[in-house]
Amino acid sequence: MRAVADDIAAHALRHPGRTALSTPAGEVSYARLATRIEEIARLLRAHGARPETVCAVAVEHGTDAVAAMAAVLRCGAAFLTLDVSQPRERLAAFVRSAGARLLLTHATLAP
Repeated sequence: MRAVADDIAAHALRHPGRTALSTPAGEVSYARLATRIEEIARLLRAHGARPETVCAVAVEHGTDAVAAMAAVLRCGAAFLTLDVSQPRERLAAFVRSAGARLLLTHATLAP
């Protein structure tokens, strides 16, 4: 089964310098996005991400949010996006309810 990460990687091979994302922080090429997806996917796999695994994703909007969701799908897992502006207690309830086994976030946002 193809995931969105497969399409991004294929596009990166054909047109690595083309813009994949435009964010307030600047443009991101397909090559950079594909690389970031693979970096995150390797990290997730090393921590047990696989089919039937729910991974909570708590990152700010931007390149890492797109890369994180694509990386989770690359592992065959499911993602639960968390709005980092919500109270931590509410986010914890979502994580428990969804049965998320992994949390992908930045150190600055970590509990």
